[in-house]
This record gives sequence, C-alpha cells and structure tokens, in this order.
Amino acid sequence: MFSTIEGCVTTLGFEERINGALVGQYAVDLLTAKYGEPRGEIAILLGALGQDINTNRSGGFTDVIARYPNITVVAAESTGNWEADRAVALAENWLTAYPDLDLIYGLSDSLSLPAANVLTRASRDDILIVSYDGTDVGLAGVADGTLNSTVALLPQYNGFWNGYAAYLVATGIQFPSTYYMPGALVTTENLAGFQMLSDDLANNISVFPFELPVSNIVADYAARATTP
Repeated sequence: MFSTIEGCVTTLGFEERINGALVGQYAVDLLTAKYGEPRGEIAILLGALGQDINTNRSGGFTDVIARYPNITVVAAESTGNWEADRAVALAENWLTAYPDLDLIYGLSDSLSLPAANVLTRASRDDILIVSYDGTDVGLAGVADGTLNSTVALLPQYNGFWNGYAAYLVATGIQFPSTYYMPGALVTTENLAGFQMLSDDLANNISVFPFELPVSNIVADYAARATTP
C-alpha cells in the first residue's frame, strides 16, 4: 500500500493527481456558474513542499486550470507541515493582497476549514472553497455550506482492495505494477447519496459493491437518493 517494495507483484495507491483534476474541473464549473464564463482568481493552500501527495493533489488541479486562460492562480503557498494556523494566516493575507479572490483550494480539509473560518469572520461568503480528504468534518462542511466540495478516499474501499488484489493475483489475474484507486468528489449535489453510501459501509458492509469503480458506486447512490 503506497510504498513500492522490491519483489511486490503490485503496489496499491490513491489516484491523487486524477482526484486533483476532478477538483480542478469542479472549480472551473463553479466559476463558470458564478460569471457565466470560466474566469476568476484562485489561491491554493499547499501542504508540505516536496511530498508526492502535495505535488499530485496540486498538480492535477493546476493541469486543469491551465486550460482556461481567464482563470488565474494568484497564489500557491505552503502551510509548512500541513499546519492549520498557517492556513489561517495565509487566508487572512490573501484577503488583503487579492481583494478580487474568487476561490480557495485547500489540499486537505484540515487546511480548508480553518481558511473557511477566516472567510466567515470577514463576511466573505462570495469566495468559494474546494477541498480534499473527505474527513468527517470536511463532509460536515459540505453539508452546512462551509465547503463547496471535498474528495472522499473511502478507506473501507481501499482496505477491501488490499485484500481483493492479493486474492486476484493468487487466482492468476495479472495486475499492473501500480494499481491506483480513485476517490470520489463530494458536493452538495451528491452529498445525500454519499451519506447513504457511508451508512451502508458502516452497517451493510457484507453486501457493499466493492468490486465496482468508485465513480459508479457514488453515481448509483446519488441516483437512489434523488429517487422518490
């Protein structure tokens, strides 16, 4: 899991860069809804510089934003070792330095929520916040409107695949050297379905459809949540 060791058949990990791209596209959608076209100013709360998780979560996001010339990343600054107080300080500075800021991307809920508190105190509910990690507090932030989105990594799903991959390899299935598992973008639109999904993971885990891709599972639950 995550770390390649000599002699391993395959190494499982998260699709951090692809998940970052999902956040980037959702940010574009939010800005397009706000202005009627893809434009605006974005700031990014980075984690610890040099870590792969930081590089991929931010890189996937900026890969998407780079396709839109009227969307500008005006700041991308490290919070040290993923420090909440540093996220607060940066958010406060950005409100002064970039008065037209439209959106903040926090690479972890632990950074995004402290920044959101800064915006609340400054009465800047016009600034959107997209996040990553899908922690309980992050999902609660989406539910109450503090955050516009987060990325849920579904630890039970990944735990299943740690065992299932070994079973498949033992039965002769050939895996790539690295097998990346996706996350799920959680927004206000699919939150109700995701909450149903979480309940089933907690209470009906023996019948949960772990073999399916995460995107299919989340889409199915979202559809069921909106069906009368």
